Amino acid sequence: MFLPLSSMCFPLPNGDHVQYNHNIVLAIVLLFLGCTTAAYADVAYYEATVQEERIALSAAILYAQEIPYISLGDLLHQLGGSLQITPAKCLINYRGITVILKPDTVAITAPGISFSLLHPARVHEQGLYLAQTDIADFFSHTYKIHVVKVEAESAVPAPSSSETPALDEDTGSLLEVLPLPSPGDNEPEIIETGKAAGKKEDEYVTENISPPESTSENAEFLSLDNIIILDPGHGGQDVGATAGNTLLEKDISLSLLLKLRNILKETTSLTLHLTRDSDKNMPLSTRGKTADAGDLLISIHTGYSTAASAHGITLFTDQLPSPPKSNAAEKIRRQYNKRRTCGEKAATITYRIAHVLAEENLPGPITVRTAPLIIQRLSTVPCILIELAYLNNPDITNLITENEYQTHIAEILAHAISVALSHNTNS
Repeated sequence: MFLPLSSMCFPLPNGDHVQYNHNIVLAIVLLFLGCTTAAYADVAYYEATVQEERIALSAAILYAQEIPYISLGDLLHQLGGSLQITPAKCLINYRGITVILKPDTVAITAPGISFSLLHPARVHEQGLYLAQTDIADFFSHTYKIHVVKVEAESAVPAPSSSETPALDEDTGSLLEVLPLPSPGDNEPEIIETGKAAGKKEDEYVTENISPPESTSENAEFLSLDNIIILDPGHGGQDVGATAGNTLLEKDISLSLLLKLRNILKETTSLTLHLTRDSDKNMPLSTRGKTADAGDLLISIHTGYSTAASAHGITLFTDQLPSPPKSNAAEKIRRQYNKRRTCGEKAATITYRIAHVLAEENLPGPITVRTAPLIIQRLSTVPCILIELAYLNNPDITNLITENEYQTHIAEILAHAISVALSHNTNS
């Protein structure tokens, strides 16, 4: 039962009561309601067209003063982009272009790009949200791709924040984590810690799993006789993740990868090529074409998390879309089968690399994840993306620029790659 505002009164410590003017109370209530954001959540569905490929997307909706806001992190995650949020600005990276956006403002800036949103961008619980009316224009202006809202019946189910974490989240919340093996384990099993929908923190399900079985026909796996394309992430105007003004992902990934290349040349019979050996712009389409000259692409990155303590190594392979419908065109079926075969090869090698890394004395967990990798869509060979460090962690940033530490990491990764591919040579 609600009392009339004019009759509202409140007790004082001495037992007396004071009656408030109903207009003042009403103003306070309305002010509180007006300031409340994200009162409830919903789901929005979109379809993106990227180089003639149609990608189904879904994202959480939050409401601010009755205006629907869409989780840009959800959309970017499914497209293979990344998002870095700091108190001062948000860095949105996709297709080699980094867009800068300040929370609670409408201005969008990027190389050669400048325009304004209709509504201010919002940051809520370490997520970036754009007004629903701004989503299509944002992707059109910044990345030249067509994103349209679709009905739920024609879309895939939406991800929840616990099931599909953005690439900049703490690795502790990811779906698959490799613990260090116990003494005496010759073949440590991968431990999958999955957070099922609706599960609480203490209700995780733990089970032993093995590398995925191949379901594609004629899925020949790789060996030490193959050609490996090594790809240092970002480059040129695309700096990637940053720590301060001088520590840039593009520089660290290149330095680490050059050391990795030299060690693999000395210790294996692999034929090695680089997508870039200097600081220069490298569009994803060019990386994809370069990868096609080899048998496997390994892309080296460093990550960023809003959790300062985030650490460890994360390995990504492609996340497959839903299979094409039975009446789909033959071209679509061939594209899907090719992508599935590449994903299976990449996943098998990635799990073997992760097993070896788990045996080393490395700080933090070794994490294996799938994500919709744009580079895999642009290439006809298996692609693996490895994030070797988190630049937001001060303990790591103090080490990652040291030549001795970089060499140590490169040696461990080279050994893991060699063992993973030797498994195929000897099998």
